[in-house]
Amino acid sequence: MNHNDSSIDQLLENVYKKLKLKRYLIVLDDIWSIEAWDLVRRSFPDDENGSRIMITTRLLEVADYASNDCLPHPIPFLNVEDSWKLLCNKVFVKEDCPPQLEEIGKKMAEQCRGLPLSVVVIAGVLSNINRTCDDWKKVAENVNSNIGSTSEQCLEILALSYNYLPCNLKACFHYIGVFLKNTEIPADRLIKIWVAEGFLKTNIHKKPEQVAEECLEDLVGRSLIMVSRRRATGKIRTCRIHDLLRLLCLREGKTEKFFHVINKCDDVSSEGMEFQRRLCLYREALQNKNLSLEKGNFDSIHTILCLDERHVFLEESLRYKTISCCFQLLRVLDVQIIYFSKFPHEITQLVHLRYLACTTCTAVPASISNLLNLQTLIVISFASQISLPLDIWNLPNLRHLCPGGMYMPVPPKSQNLLCLENLQTLDSISVAASNWKEIFTAIPKVKKLVVCLQPWRSVTSNLIDSLIRLVDLEKLRIHLDISPL
Repeated sequence: MNHNDSSIDQLLENVYKKLKLKRYLIVLDDIWSIEAWDLVRRSFPDDENGSRIMITTRLLEVADYASNDCLPHPIPFLNVEDSWKLLCNKVFVKEDCPPQLEEIGKKMAEQCRGLPLSVVVIAGVLSNINRTCDDWKKVAENVNSNIGSTSEQCLEILALSYNYLPCNLKACFHYIGVFLKNTEIPADRLIKIWVAEGFLKTNIHKKPEQVAEECLEDLVGRSLIMVSRRRATGKIRTCRIHDLLRLLCLREGKTEKFFHVINKCDDVSSEGMEFQRRLCLYREALQNKNLSLEKGNFDSIHTILCLDERHVFLEESLRYKTISCCFQLLRVLDVQIIYFSKFPHEITQLVHLRYLACTTCTAVPASISNLLNLQTLIVISFASQISLPLDIWNLPNLRHLCPGGMYMPVPPKSQNLLCLENLQTLDSISVAASNWKEIFTAIPKVKKLVVCLQPWRSVTSNLIDSLIRLVDLEKLRIHLDISPL
């Protein structure tokens, strides 16, 4: 909360106004500091109408501070009976457990040592296998009850669920683990990266994005990730992962050489990098002046992710070392947290790129047309009144274009107007008043359209009249710039 207190204050104030005349019960999960509780409490004064706020926390000092004169209620571990009830509810929902599975099931519930997360994860495994004694016995044999500590026991049980994942879901699961702890992960971002990676199962009847959405829902159904927010359509907007499951992700990802994570304590060298495919750098690593990716043996790197909640302002030399020319096989490059004062032309030489996300204060160069394999282009722009190059129309595989409010040029008349016929997303684009018709004709399969425009009558009229050409359009958002001229 502390990085954006003003917006949270406003949100809480709006919630309080709606609830002011009613009796309410608010439940807040995982309050992690006294400061966070103070931020919430000051937005909900005591109106003496019987309302209550219930919080959970892993810190006793927070519980003592928030409880006033009442003693905090420590949540005990589940007993065997309650563990079994929870397991049955998750696996069988409203059905009864078959008698032949009851003994095996109770043993597994007991081995979870009263940890609800372990019970839920085991239930996720059992829900996806046949309800036979032999299959349940195989799961039970793998639930190791001889580990000394509770946390280790829980990790072993979580690992069991991981081991039952198909190979493509394991890869998807690994990706979720590298995102920052306790953050909401945008589903759209995950899906675009998964598609660019190419490890999803192909389906001639479904688009890759649909397959990726099903994989995300599958991980939710197995209780390996949690949905934070859903869209009005029911699709997942953001998700998050439990701390222990994230720890499992990082552990298994390192063991399988799926991701090499670099933090402030790591020494970047060629040792152990020969078979790495993916590189993840956190903020502390990027700001380390000793960081030099030129020392490593990164010939096999296909993916670079730079992750943080805020932008990183680096020295000029470090910015370009981050995208050194040694990464010739890159497919995914997500460096949007790094502020580039000038768009790095070196990127346009990475001809295998399928996914590119960056932040810049200058225009995208015409050499972007070198990236013929590019599927996703995301540009966070700090500049205004600049246009994408005309060469943007020469990217036949482009599926998602998010140019941060830049102007979209009219497609050249000398070429086939359907040169972006695979484009599904056009997000945050500006267009001159008379050009909507030509542009929409050249992107007939767009499903999501977000436009930025001045509220001039002629602009709006031309836009509305031209929308009929987008027969697959599912989502339209219009941002009006009402700033004074």
